Amino acid sequence: MMSSITIATTEKNKPLLICKGFNYTIDRINDKKTYWKYKYCRTMKCKGRMHTDIKFTTILNEIGIHNHPEVAANTEVRLFNDKVRSRATNTNESTQNVIDNCLKISSDQMVARLLHFKYIKRNIQRQRNDLLSYMYTLLNLINFSVTHCCICDQFFARLIVTTTNCRLVRDLMKKMELEMPITDECTTGGDICF
Repeated sequence: MMSSITIATTEKNKPLLICKGFNYTIDRINDKKTYWKYKYCRTMKCKGRMHTDIKFTTILNEIGIHNHPEVAANTEVRLFNDKVRSRATNTNESTQNVIDNCLKISSDQMVARLLHFKYIKRNIQRQRNDLLSYMYTLLNLINFSVTHCCICDQFFARLIVTTTNCRLVRDLMKKMELEMPITDECTTGGDICF
């Protein structure tokens, strides 16, 4: 089945499959397949489902019939919101510039379906505040003692964890992308300089 699929994210940063004007969220995953259900299956009592491979690249099967028409403008709105969310957290652009850059290739029908721009601006500011709050939490929970080896000219980080919430620390560590190795000591046996 050759349909174009797009993977976006939900408001909770979960994968969202967009295909033929319909939005699907993950129902379950096994070793070979990902099972998707229509995002509003409960409220609309829709039976539309889809199966893809584990990497979300190929549609394996479409099951059920949607009891409503697809709306391409809704898909565009979803992708617009996804772009806004991404730009809000990954750039330092002003709120208005984020909106302007995301609107550049938008259709008139999609713009007509958007919320009022003051609500979009509020969502951008909330996204950035959430990111700042997350960063402050990270700084309060995990501190690094960084040392430098004179012989191998590498930096070594020693983690100092000030929480007993192991799941939170594991999630924070997954989100952090450190360029320096996290080890306790130099393997070359050199003197450690502070």
